Amino acid sequence: NSRVKEIFLPKTLLEADIVVNLPVMKTHEFTIYSGAIKNLFGLIPYRKRIFLHPNINDVLLNLFRFIKPQLTVMDALTAMESNGPTRGLPVKMGLLLMGTCSLATDIIATKIMEIDWKEITHLSYIAEKIGFKEENIELIGYEDSFRRRFTLPNIDLPVKLQLGIYKSPILTKLLFSN
Repeated sequence: NSRVKEIFLPKTLLEADIVVNLPVMKTHEFTIYSGAIKNLFGLIPYRKRIFLHPNINDVLLNLFRFIKPQLTVMDALTAMESNGPTRGLPVKMGLLLMGTCSLATDIIATKIMEIDWKEITHLSYIAEKIGFKEENIELIGYEDSFRRRFTLPNIDLPVKLQLGIYKSPILTKLLFSN
């Protein structure tokens, strides 16, 4: 039961035989963490995407279910911490994460970043909706030595204001329409 009834996507995406998702491991001012599933949001044309922020969890769930990337390759050679995705700091990790499930890839990425994935709203929302269990993830090549505590974003006043605006579809349309 999604509140989002329509999402505009590029025709080339809809005609593709397979989808390979290529996110970067990073923290994010609005969602704490951004990776494979949040990367799918970028498939929506910008002028349509901004108005979907009030329902971001439903949008990401719908994209995850509909797009179903066959492979996710997360670039964690140089990741980002603090106020990503635009004001963050680079972190040399030297890793590539690969998976056939974007949600599982995100969960492992957050584990490496020492972030509790259950605290990331869109990840816990999607996991609950699809009945995903962390214990079903099969890891190959993972080592605890990959872990590093990432600095989380500082939620300053401009971020708080924008998050407040995104809670309201009316304010979002009013303030972000050209």
